[in-house]
Amino acid sequence: MPNFISQYLPQRLRLCAACLGALVLIASCGQNTQSKATAEVPYFANLRPDEAWGRRGPSYKQPVLWEYRRRGLPLLVVDKTTFWRQVRDPEGDLVWMHKSLLSRNRIVMIKAKAPIPLYRAMGEDQTVIAYADPMALLQLGPCQEQRCQLRQGNIRGWAERSALWGVDIPPNL
Repeated sequence: MPNFISQYLPQRLRLCAACLGALVLIASCGQNTQSKATAEVPYFANLRPDEAWGRRGPSYKQPVLWEYRRRGLPLLVVDKTTFWRQVRDPEGDLVWMHKSLLSRNRIVMIKAKAPIPLYRAMGEDQTVIAYADPMALLQLGPCQEQRCQLRQGNIRGWAERSALWGVDIPPNL
């Protein structure tokens, strides 16, 4: 009998210590998640899937107002709950989406009504290397003054900041 108790007790203590360690780890991760959930609103995000539903309220029980079918579409997050984000689309409509549908990748949409030029360099070099069509989605690089660098495939050029949706937070929020 003493052998059984001496073998069982250390095993049980190790199990309790492992459980306690897991609880501490979960609690600390929960605190980090909580601080991220309360961070900076508004901010831009983009659609992760090819199709996503925008709902009237922050619940799967709420009716669908819009069905979005454009992966990468930039959306402005204006409010949030633990699992839901209220977003404004480029047309100005407000809907709620589950946070799993959104990504923080920096993608912008061309909001001009005509193709816009992409310039070779930020400064004096005004050589046009390509044109970006209206509503095109491009990866956002660094922004300086009134221009931002945009990338699509192997094309990299600078565009006027005012022609882009997904860079600057609108002032009327």
